[in-house]
Amino acid sequence: MRNDPSSRKYVISLIASLVLSSLHPALAHHSAAGIDTSKTLSVDATLKQFTWSAPHAQIVVDYQDEGGKDVELSVTTFAPGMLIRQGFSPKDFRHGDKIKLFWHPNRSGSPGGILAKIVTADGRVMNGDVQGAGPPP
Repeated sequence: MRNDPSSRKYVISLIASLVLSSLHPALAHHSAAGIDTSKTLSVDATLKQFTWSAPHAQIVVDYQDEGGKDVELSVTTFAPGMLIRQGFSPKDFRHGDKIKLFWHPNRSGSPGGILAKIVTADGRVMNGDVQGAGPPP
């Protein structure tokens, strides 16, 4: 049975299926289909939490909407290594810091999205957009 051509085809098909199915989550994970990159929203906010972890850092802020209602917003950034190349470290972001946050919103309309940029109180800019995520100028 080991040299049976149909058995060999089955094993090769099984291996190919396993390899291809393992790639699907990786491709889906990096898809921007759920993000509306044609829109950029912004708010003046207070930093609540900055989770500096791989594969993506996470920013949670509080701000007041136009009606004066307190809103909590969570935005995903790129990998910490990309943020470090821009000259930032975890120590640069503390609970209570005032920032200007720009993000591309979720297409679903749910709060959140992916970071476009942050402007810190002292004027430093962290660029979250892919094209600007390299080393600082």
